[in-house]
Amino acid sequence: MGTQPYIIRQGDFWTGLAHRHGFEAEEVWSGDANREIRGRRANPDQLHPGDIVYLPTEPLAGQSVRARQKNAFRARVPATSVHIVLHDTDGPLANEPYRLEGLGEVREGTTDTDGNVTIEMPITATEVSLVLWRRHTVYPIRLGHLDPIEEVSGVRQRLEHLGFHGFRTVRTSDINADEQDWDAVAVRAFQRAHRLPITGVVDTATRDAIRTAHRT
Repeated sequence: MGTQPYIIRQGDFWTGLAHRHGFEAEEVWSGDANREIRGRRANPDQLHPGDIVYLPTEPLAGQSVRARQKNAFRARVPATSVHIVLHDTDGPLANEPYRLEGLGEVREGTTDTDGNVTIEMPITATEVSLVLWRRHTVYPIRLGHLDPIEEVSGVRQRLEHLGFHGFRTVRTSDINADEQDWDAVAVRAFQRAHRLPITGVVDTATRDAIRTAHRT
């Protein structure tokens, strides 16, 4: 099977690429051409803009048709699950009613006692809105936009989701007049909260703790 390079853009993820370009996701990911990227990305659905992957030059064979006769086909768009846990400073947002907008018909539901929400999305979707209407709050949820945790952007995204990246988490003692490294401030805040050595540097222990707390 011939392959050609493809440069990952923001929002690309492997399952979506397989559907869009017509190839078997697991087979192509495990092929020899993608050995290098497999060594750097444990999760093929968390790729980083600029990563180079190799896609087949030819799509899967299509369905045969009969000339001058009616041909019927049924297409299925694969779906994926997005799991979210909602907390505020007082703890989980338990039994919180919500609406999901952006998937056609509006869906309604309620978080469980731990603030969990699971969303079934077609992989062709790009963004949905989780509306907590009682709180007048809207959370945009973008499919395929979470960067790998090995990248600075991936660490930043997870710290933002966990509530550690922003002015509200900054302590006066964390910053001096010359310092504008908000990533380091967020890392220190996370390390303090999780009783890790407070260095502002994402070492292996800190990265593992962020991954565990974020669950990705």
